[in-house]
Amino acid sequence: APWLGAAFAALAANLVAALFVHPLLRRNAALLVFHLALLALLLLVGVGRLTRLDGRFELLQGEPFDGQLIEHEAGPMYVARLQGLGFRHEGFTIDYAPGRQRGATRNTVAWRDGAGREQRAVIGDHRPLAIDGHRIYTTSNKGFAPLLLWRPERGPAVRGAVHLPSYPLHELTQSREWALPDGRAVWVQLQFDEALIPPDARAQFKLPSVHRLVLRVGEQRAELELGMGMALPGGTLVYEGLRPW
Repeated sequence: APWLGAAFAALAANLVAALFVHPLLRRNAALLVFHLALLALLLLVGVGRLTRLDGRFELLQGEPFDGQLIEHEAGPMYVARLQGLGFRHEGFTIDYAPGRQRGATRNTVAWRDGAGREQRAVIGDHRPLAIDGHRIYTTSNKGFAPLLLWRPERGPAVRGAVHLPSYPLHELTQSREWALPDGRAVWVQLQFDEALIPPDARAQFKLPSVHRLVLRVGEQRAELELGMGMALPGGTLVYEGLRPW
């Protein structure tokens, strides 16, 4: 971005110099307007590159955006204010045509405007949420997130969500490691037999109606249904539910 900004600044300086050096550009109204418009375009593109933010995040249904990005690229003049956006992900629908061809994504989001009024909008891959100078789009990445509750023998309980790999892109690898507050690794796998998105019919993205959660901590292993727990040294790990992200 700095190099691009310098290049655009040099081009803009060249245009300004041309306007002063060549009287024809000033006398001919059409040429003058064209070069002034070109100058404005260069300046806007340069400033846009210096103040841009490109990033991505995963947001659990029902949760507000906390401003944390998984990865991002920002221009040197970008002023971070993501924490103030405060919109919530309230659920989505995704259409699939036969052959698992993904169609429209409709994601409902909610937020409060400057006057404190509750606002709602439906966004998609090509319909952004425009809020405080940012444009938030959906992507093809979505999946399932088991909700886990860690109840230690001492201290307060801790909740967490395990964002499993994107579905159906990683249909056969619905597992991921998750860390307990004490640092122990928990291997989490979602198992179900239901064909959620049939390859030969129209469908919509949905949660599996019957499923089980497999947990493995060291040598211990358990298969849990909703509400069941796994006793571990130091506490109990409870499976609280499943949501989309």
